[in-house]
Formats: sequence, C-alpha cells, structure tokens
Amino acid sequence: MTTLMIIKLFNKPQFSKLYLASVTILISIIIIIVGYFYIQTISERIHKQKYAELSAISELKVNQLTQWISERNSEAKFFSENPTYIENTITLISNHQNREAKASLHKGLSHIQEQHGYENIFVVSSEKQILFSLNEDSNELSSSALKFVDSSLSSDRVVFSDFYICDISNKYHLDIIAPIKNRAEELIAVMLFRFDPEQFLYPLIQSWPLPSKTSETILVRQVKDSVEFITELKHIKNEPHSLRISLNDTEVPAVQAVLGYEGIWDGLDYRAEKVIADIRPVVNTNWFMIAKVDKDEILSELYSSYVYIILFSFFIILFISALAAFIYAYRKSTMYKALWETEEEFRTTLYSIGDAVITTDREGNVKYLNQIAQNLTGWNEREAKGKKLSDIFKIINEDTRTPVDSPINNVLENGSIEALSSKTLLISKTGTEIPIADSGAPIKNNEGEILGVVLVFRDMTKEIEQNAKIIESEKRFRSLFHSIRDAILVSDTERNIIDCNNAFSDIFGYSLEEIKGKKTLSVYENEEQYKELGNAIKEHYGDKPFNYTVNYKRKDGSVFPGETGVFYLKDNDENVIGFIGLIRDVSERFEKEKKLLQSEKRFKSIVEGAPDPIFIQTDMKFSYLNPAACELFGITDPSELIGKPVMERFHPEYREKVAERINALNNKKEAVEELLEQKFIRVDGSEVWVETAGEPINYEGKNGALVFVRDISERKEAENTLEKLKDSLEIEVKEKTKELQERVNELERFHEATIDRELRMKELREEIKRLKGEV
Repeated sequence: MTTLMIIKLFNKPQFSKLYLASVTILISIIIIIVGYFYIQTISERIHKQKYAELSAISELKVNQLTQWISERNSEAKFFSENPTYIENTITLISNHQNREAKASLHKGLSHIQEQHGYENIFVVSSEKQILFSLNEDSNELSSSALKFVDSSLSSDRVVFSDFYICDISNKYHLDIIAPIKNRAEELIAVMLFRFDPEQFLYPLIQSWPLPSKTSETILVRQVKDSVEFITELKHIKNEPHSLRISLNDTEVPAVQAVLGYEGIWDGLDYRAEKVIADIRPVVNTNWFMIAKVDKDEILSELYSSYVYIILFSFFIILFISALAAFIYAYRKSTMYKALWETEEEFRTTLYSIGDAVITTDREGNVKYLNQIAQNLTGWNEREAKGKKLSDIFKIINEDTRTPVDSPINNVLENGSIEALSSKTLLISKTGTEIPIADSGAPIKNNEGEILGVVLVFRDMTKEIEQNAKIIESEKRFRSLFHSIRDAILVSDTERNIIDCNNAFSDIFGYSLEEIKGKKTLSVYENEEQYKELGNAIKEHYGDKPFNYTVNYKRKDGSVFPGETGVFYLKDNDENVIGFIGLIRDVSERFEKEKKLLQSEKRFKSIVEGAPDPIFIQTDMKFSYLNPAACELFGITDPSELIGKPVMERFHPEYREKVAERINALNNKKEAVEELLEQKFIRVDGSEVWVETAGEPINYEGKNGALVFVRDISERKEAENTLEKLKDSLEIEVKEKTKELQERVNELERFHEATIDRELRMKELREEIKRLKGEV
C-alpha cells in the first residue's frame, strides 16, 4: 500500500478520531501478517539456498575428485606405453645397472614428476624387483605397495590404490600402477606413480568456494566397523586418517554415508554439533564426500532477517501512526485545501528539475528535497524535513579531507549566489562519497526579504570519470607511443615534423626539440627519395596505409634502409590533418637476406652437383631432390615427387625404423650418423638397395631432415653372388668330405682284412713247421 493510498484512506469527509484509530489498527494488523508470512518465505528460501549450495559444492568436489582420478589413470597408461620408457625397461631387465637406461628414465620422468606433482615414480619388474626409482633415497616398496603391484600384474590393467600406510616411511601413500608391455604384448614390468595426498589431494577437497565460517568438505571411508576420516579436519586438530567413529553413531553424516545414504542429512558431526550435510559417494572408489555447515550459521542469517523485518514493520506502523496524526491535525486547518494544492504544484515543479534541489527556511532548516537530492544525500524528504542543512548536506574538500562550509551561510548573509569549488565531495547518509558541483541562491518575497535558500547541485561522477578516462587514455597512448620499438614520426600535411617517439630519437639521434618544426626532408638521404615518398602519399591520399622503403640519414650522417609504413592522421570528420610514419631499420635484415641468398646459392651448387642422391623432407613430404635423387627414384623432374609422402618411397619392412629416425631429425636432435641399409621403391615399382644417413635442417622455415643416399645395389648383388658361391662351396666340401670318409672307411676295412690274413698266414706257417717237426 503506497503513501498516496494511505492518504486517500485517511482523507474521508466523515473523518473522526475513532475512524482514524480503526484504520491505523487495521493497517498495522495487515503489516504484521504480511511480515509474518514474509519471514516464513525467507526461512524457506535460506534453507533451500543452503541445501542447493551444499549439493552444488559436494557435486563439484566429487566431480573434481573423479576427474582427478581419471586424469591420473590416463597419464599412467600413457606414460607406461611410451616406447622410450619400454626400451629402457627392457634394457634394465637384462642389465639392472645399465646407466644409460637409468639416465634416460631419470631425464624423462623428472619432467613428468615436476609437471604432474608425483612424489616418486618406480619401475618394477614382473618379479617385483625395483628396476628404477626416481628418488634414489627411496628404493624399497612396502608389502602393501607390492600387493597393488601384484594386482596390476595379474589383472593386466591400471590399478588405483586406496590410501594405505607404508610400513617403511610410516606415511600414507596413494599409488597408481600401470603395466608395461614389450612389442610382443608381453607383460614385463609395471610403472608405479606415487602421490603425497597432503600436497595434492587434501587441498583440493578442503577448499570451499563461498565465504563461510563453519562450512567444511570431508573425505571418509569405512574401516571394519567404523568410519575413518581421511582428510584433516577444520574444527579440531588431527592428522589425516587419525579419527574414527563407530557405525553405531547413526546421527553422524559420515556414518550415514558408509551405510549407503545419499543426499541432504540433518545430524551431528564429529564435534556433536548440529549440522546440515550433503552426502555423495566418489565413483569407482570406497570414498564418500561430505559437505556440511553448522545449523547455527544458517540460523544466524535467519535471526538477522527476523530482526530487520520486525524493525521495518515497527517503523512502518510508527510512520503510519504519525502520518495519521499529522493528517488529522492538518485537516483541522481551514486553509488545508489551498495549501495542499499549492504544495502539490510546488512539489511537481521541484521534482521535475533535472538537478538535485534542496530548499531551506531562514534558519537553514530543510523544507524540501526533490527525488534526485534524496538519491544523492541518502535522506528521504520526510527524514530530512526540519533538520539543519549541515546534518544532511555534509561536504568535504577532496584534497584536504576537511569539512567545507555550506554556501547557505554566505547566501543568507549577502543575498548573493554562491558556488562551491570543483574539489567538493558530498558524504551521503550511507557514507558514499560523491563529487558534486553546486550553487546556492536566496529565496526572496516581493519586498526583497530573504525567506530561505535554494541549493542546486549535481553529481559530477560521470563527468570526472570521463575526464579521468581521457587523461588515462592519453597516458596509455603516450606509453604505447614511446614503447614501440620502431621509430614513429608525426607531421602535418605540409610534412613539418610535429612529434616523434623515443625509438626515433634512439635510431636517428635527434631529440624532439631538435627536430620539431623541421621538414621531414632533414632525415632523408637525398631529396629525390623525399619527393618520391611525397608523390606516393598524394597517390594514396586518404586511403588505406601503405608501405615504402627509402634510405634515411641519421644525425651523425650514417645512412640506413628504412621500411616505412605511412598512415593518415584524420579528424572527426575524416579530413586528413597529417601523416604518421612508422620506420623500421631493416639494414640488418637486408644483410641477413643477402647472406642467406649467398648461402642458398652455395648449397644448391654443392648439392646439385653431388654424385650421390640427396633429398630434403619436411612434414614427412619431399621438399627438394637433387638430380642424382631424381635418377635414383626414376623421375626426370623433381616436381613429380615434391609434396608427395616420403614414406611411400621406403620399403614397408623399413618404414617403422625410418619414421623413428625422421622424427628424431625433425625434432632437431643430433644427426643420425649410423648408416641404415634399406630398400627404396622407385616410381616404376622396382626396388633398389641403398644406404642412408641424415641430419636436421631448417628448410624454408620448417624443421626437416637432409637425407644422404648411396646406391649399394651392385654391392648387394656382389654379396648375394658371394653368398651363393659360399653355399655352393660348402655343399661341394661336404660331398668331397663324405667321399674321402668312405675311402678312409674302405682302406680301414682293407687294412683290417690284410692284418687278419697275415695273422692267419702266420698261424699256417707255424702249423706247417710243427708238422715238419721243426717246432
């Protein structure tokens, strides 16, 4: 109900004290009822808001934690599949003390540890033996860690361990174990990534995005018949994992979490304080997230709202009662209607003025404030009426911060119009400081007597802000103007120098005082080039900027080539009022381009005449081929292969090895001096044996590889012939050896037979002798 409605309600012809009292009581009852329902509405809104905040924060924390776990799993899988780390692991399995493999692992994994915040990284063999530890002081795994290693080995997957206490360091750890496989997809080891949860996990959980004294997020899990608080607590001093609560304490949100409850819960926390909590499980873990806030904090907001509403209702009722009394007294006057119409006319005029207006009587007491004055001072008209102007119109000097006398005193004394200085601040009722400009003038009757003062003022904030922006813009322009490293020369349309930046002074040797007002001709090598640029300016007059290169002359007489960008300086009506020259000393660039051209000529002269094939690849495509390379690939013009994929010319058996070497060269590593024997595929499909070597090169602004080739087809053919001859000789030797062995066997048999015959002849002769009686 507006004030106008209340006035109309009180302004009845049958107006009486009883009627006035009845209406006042009725309105008061309505206000009390509205206030009560408003309090209920606020209570429901605050509770819903807190529930929504808890749910949102809990969901945010769970999502952050789930995403953190997922990212760590992905990282572990990615790094464990790195070919370099796999090769180093294979080397260490063969030789546990291989220094090169350990150094390679240390170099790569140190960067990963620093970037991703791991406490340590291990490589553990399939026999659970530590092959490598990034932190040399830590070269032993606890029995708990080995169980998780065994789980990863047996399941052939990435394993994310739960929190466990290490029986070596007596600290809680959190590990991710990822399997390592060789090229044959055989499981040979695991890579163990270890985190310090106090450094990277607990701060993520404990942070709270909104201002609150009692709010807290906690991570819990079930341990046997109790719930364990994993993180450090806000309201009591404890170490992580040190607090446990029995599952019998079902009022505690943490207990409800492990019992399977999800959502908002009213209960008691670990301090036995009444809290409201949001309970959520963490996916793919045995953890639960609790986001909670004390009930007292929520109720304190409600109590404040209750007090404000009650006070507001009380003052409204008080205001209505005072208004009723005022109207009753006012109507008793016979001039009520005339005064009312006069006042309305005056107020309409007053409130239609665009500036703030305050009027006072002769004593300096406030009579009227229009709406703008009420907005600036923070006082409404009813509050301010009758008060001293100095009570509601408090002004100070912006520089000295001392109070400034109101101009009303001089107006009342001298009857003249008074104005304040431009450095005046108005202090509003709320303490806001507003820069103002004002003036005071006397209110006089027909006889010239001063009846009061009218004070007119306006808010200068926007005007001051605009002036400040202009000043700041000018500062930024000057700062940018002088920070540009190229020389800037500003002239009028007659090419008289107006301004220059610091870079111009550094390059040309002239200060602004020395050069200002002179023709730009003074910085050219000769008048001819000065005229040429002048003609170019006329040709492009008023169009887009253009570039021009001329020779300039410094103060010391030295000459240098300058690349010049010419811009047109225009006014608001797009009329050209001057020129801006952006000058860059390109003498060094010209010298480099000259040397580069000479270098390219020498390079082409050497490479074009080389007897061996040479080609350049960038982005895995041919960028250059010398004549010998064209002949090798069976083409007559390099354009037949320029831009084509390099790998198409390599035999499939060698492409993987070649790709590794090319990538190494593209990444600007050291030249690959080891010769690689392989086959090239010519354009006609025939194959040719070659030896290749390469080194990194930057060709036409791209990283690539310069590849040297030697045709070894004849050597390979000779090797094949020798191999065939070797095989033939081996067969012939085997056959001859077999033949000789047979002859030896035959001779041995003949020898045995001869010996046997001689023995028999000896026995026969002895028998003959015996028969002859000789024996």
